[in-house]
Amino acid sequence: MTIPSIMESESVAGYAKRSALLRLERTAAPFMREALGVSRPRASAPTGNLAKLASVTGGVLGSVIDIVEKHTPIAASMHLTMPLNRRQELFERLQGGDCFDRELRYAALGKGPHRIHFPAAYCQICARSDEERCGFPYWHIEWEYTGVAACPIHRVSLTLGCGRCRESQLFCSGLRLPSTECFCGNHAKPLLPVDSRELEAHVRIATLLMQAQKSKRFYADECDLGAMFRQRARDLGFTRGPLLDRVSMFEHFRDRYGDELLKSLGFIESGRKPTFVHELSAARKQTGLLRVAYLIDFFYEHFNEFEASVTAFASSGAEPKLCGRPPRGRTFSGQKLALATGRVKDYLRENPETTRTELLAKCRHAACYLMLHDRETYEAVMPPTRRRIGYGASRAQRMAQLDDALLKHIQMRRELLRSGPMHEWRRLSVWTLLMGHPSARSFYSLKQDLPKSSAAIKSILIDPV
Repeated sequence: MTIPSIMESESVAGYAKRSALLRLERTAAPFMREALGVSRPRASAPTGNLAKLASVTGGVLGSVIDIVEKHTPIAASMHLTMPLNRRQELFERLQGGDCFDRELRYAALGKGPHRIHFPAAYCQICARSDEERCGFPYWHIEWEYTGVAACPIHRVSLTLGCGRCRESQLFCSGLRLPSTECFCGNHAKPLLPVDSRELEAHVRIATLLMQAQKSKRFYADECDLGAMFRQRARDLGFTRGPLLDRVSMFEHFRDRYGDELLKSLGFIESGRKPTFVHELSAARKQTGLLRVAYLIDFFYEHFNEFEASVTAFASSGAEPKLCGRPPRGRTFSGQKLALATGRVKDYLRENPETTRTELLAKCRHAACYLMLHDRETYEAVMPPTRRRIGYGASRAQRMAQLDDALLKHIQMRRELLRSGPMHEWRRLSVWTLLMGHPSARSFYSLKQDLPKSSAAIKSILIDPV
């Protein structure tokens, strides 16, 4: 078997594709099956038994540690988020022959898979410089960071090609090398708009991950990253009393990255709040690589500042313990009580017929604040609760209104079903007459309260013409 030398920063999957091309094979599956025990290369995750790959290639790629550190994007996750015990478990699994390490895949992705993942994307400038320097282009590990679509070396967007041919589609897994343009010969289209805020964010994150991959330090061993991020947030002024002000952090995150980018990464939860801000809680461990990268970019902007902060925080000791939130009902502001009381009274003045239930829905914050801190004022200010007086009369009135509306609907459906040249083919039934009305499914249970509709349906079905 021909064993070519591996290039600097070349990925394992790209090396397998280039080796298959040199042997004039149509697919990389034979090499992957022989060297790794799998038939399909995977990006940003272990591609099989790396110990077997090191032995089959005769030491060209180096040891398992050399392959992971220099030729897979796993190293960025190892240096940023993995403590020593997790790294040892990882290397045991890689040397044991696991074909696909699902745990590491989830660690790289964070909470579930992201929508931005282009395993076949490439940088045109890198391909051009590789051709000038080596005579051929090859796949770089800097292009395989999950959730990133930018080249950290040239600070441009990655591309899949022109986007119109088969070779530039995500589902295409053909054997090919990067190109200066599309594989079909047309001009390649960048994945991200040029000079956009989204491209700038992708470039910054890709640069951080590349610097973490090339670093010799393991930051999760030196300090607690979560505690360091919380301390950095306090230093930047994201505090509200003794606690972190998550609301202002939410707003600053959205202003810096934009809703479109955060949504594409799956970083916005219900309520349009970035999910990775919750990673700053004391109970969370910093295991999501992409989330940690975004926190570093938000708090420090440059990787050198992050490294200096890790060194300073590791030497200063653990995070200082702060007093928690005081128990509810023991401390409150008299000014807030007056504002809440005034808010409730103003609403009652504008809506004198309102009930307690409606007021709790409309002035929830003010009413709940009074309920928690001044129960006497709450009972004195709030209106009485709605009573179920005249329930039977109100039901009869509502049923009469429903009966009239349903009768109009039935007559409209009958005209519709009997219109057109093919009217004799349209079958009339209770369901076809009621179809489209909200009370169609509950008609039989309410049949006794809907006499007009019941009589109309009966007469139509007896005499359909």
